[in-house]
Amino acid sequence: MSDWSYKVDNKLRDKKGFFYGETDYNKKKISINKKLHKKKGKEDWLIDTLVHETMHKDHPKMKEKNVIKNTTKKLKKMKQKSK
Repeated sequence: MSDWSYKVDNKLRDKKGFFYGETDYNKKKISINKKLHKKKGKEDWLIDTLVHETMHKDHPKMKEKNVIKNTTKKLKKMKQKSK
């Protein structure tokens, strides 16, 4: 079992504004801004964000470009399995 935790944090933000998710390696915590997903009409992106942040957790040295690419691949596989 993983010692990481998942948390909803609707106040996530950086210097540029709000963001959808965050992976904190020191606290071993993944936070998701559920309110922002809902506000932007992107509730279907919630799974995408969870997979994306988990990809960061599992591959901490992976570049953002590759995290996005691998997240997309993983989501496609998940959709195919659900059919």
